[in-house]
Amino acid sequence: MFEQQRRKARRIVTRSVVLAGGAAMAVGPLPALSGVLVTAIEIRMVINIAKIYGFDLSRQEGTLIVGRLIVPYSALKTAATETSTFVPVLGWWIAKPSLAAATTKAIGEGAIRYFEDRQQQKDTRLSSHTETPVDRSSK
Repeated sequence: MFEQQRRKARRIVTRSVVLAGGAAMAVGPLPALSGVLVTAIEIRMVINIAKIYGFDLSRQEGTLIVGRLIVPYSALKTAATETSTFVPVLGWWIAKPSLAAATTKAIGEGAIRYFEDRQQQKDTRLSSHTETPVDRSSK
């Protein structure tokens, strides 16, 4: 049902994963800066995925959705990412970018599922409003 939209969304996720990993690598030795950059990339990714599924989100709404998707493992992500800042070279240019890429991928896949579910709910509501009383009684 959502194959074409899912393909487009996954291209956005792939681009965002590369950007997040690159941003984390570029600012590797600097604490907290990669988190800010990666979060901005994730918010933009969620907003773009929403558009594919027919939802027009503000930056604030995108931020709320990203927050919902990462809350379960937010403390672990932050601790692991910031701890890697203190491991020269390996932490800066391998661990931090890998964590950024992996969490961005997880958020992207979560956003795809989220918007597919919302689209399905929206379609169900629309179809139930267009049925005639005869249609409902035959079910």
